[in-house]
Amino acid sequence: MRKFVLLLLSTGMLFLTSCFDIVEEVYLNKDGSGTYTTKIDASGLFSNPFMKSALEEAAKEEGGEAVNMEQDSLMYYRDMEGFSDLSDGEKAKVKDLNMRIQMSESKSEFLITSSIPFNSFEELAELHEIINKVQSKNESGGGLMGGSNPFTGTSPLFKQGKRELIRLAEKTGSDSDTDMDDETMDMAKMFMADAHMTTIYHLPGKVKKCDIPNAEVNGSTVTIKNSLLDMMDKKVTQEGSIKYGRK
Repeated sequence: MRKFVLLLLSTGMLFLTSCFDIVEEVYLNKDGSGTYTTKIDASGLFSNPFMKSALEEAAKEEGGEAVNMEQDSLMYYRDMEGFSDLSDGEKAKVKDLNMRIQMSESKSEFLITSSIPFNSFEELAELHEIINKVQSKNESGGGLMGGSNPFTGTSPLFKQGKRELIRLAEKTGSDSDTDMDDETMDMAKMFMADAHMTTIYHLPGKVKKCDIPNAEVNGSTVTIKNSLLDMMDKKVTQEGSIKYGRK
């Protein structure tokens, strides 16, 4: 199962399922701690006979065995090849982090979820850097999946001010989508026409002001939905700040 998922990530096949969505959520507490989660819904894979057949064939060639299409399992970063190259301190920080893979052909469902608890945004940035080191040693480190965020190929950066959450320019992984040739990029964009990324911020107080484009504010929650094509073409930005009250 692990080899199969790494195959999906390394080849970028998840982005060719013709229909998928990414949801990114930031849960921030008053003391600066919180949780960063990402989920990709690539259930469209099962409705695309060509992609399904191609994945099954590629997986057989890679692992020499058929893939069980009914799975609900955890893939730990500590089980990836690059984990052994980390320092003892780095290993301790990410050894319990994982991705959950839920795949069911009978339910036409394919979800990959990652959740990272943090004590501060500085620690979150450090965890992303360590995860990026692990991924860079694996097949999943290339193409659109090159960043420590396995779903966007980038490492999100945040900063906390006085009752303010600030999103900075994202740090691109070692192998970004700019390494793809024009033909591959054009094909990826064709399949990604309906793909979206939704970011949801859960703040510890009622939102007073938000200057992030396309933001919808509802109490202490901010939701932003963008086309992935617009994000790839840099037509929209995720950067900006959210100011919130005490409660």
